[in-house]
Amino acid sequence: MSTGLRFTLEVDGLPPDALVVESFHLSQSLSTLFSLDISLVSQQLHNIEFAQVLEKPAHLKIWQGTEIQRRVNGIVTWF
Repeated sequence: MSTGLRFTLEVDGLPPDALVVESFHLSQSLSTLFSLDISLVSQQLHNIEFAQVLEKPAHLKIWQGTEIQRRVNGIVTWF
């Protein structure tokens, strides 16, 4: 049975479809910073420079059908 969930990641300065989320792990607790590790794939990877991604705002969206269920915003610290 499909849950209908899909995940998108946008990094400021890159086309919205440049990176595809393969998997992710989100760690969060009360009164602490969160950590989000994302595995990505891209057909455009050879066109993406590290400087285009590092220290840029990034936006993970969790969708169910056409509705966004959750947004996680952060800064890329490793690529």
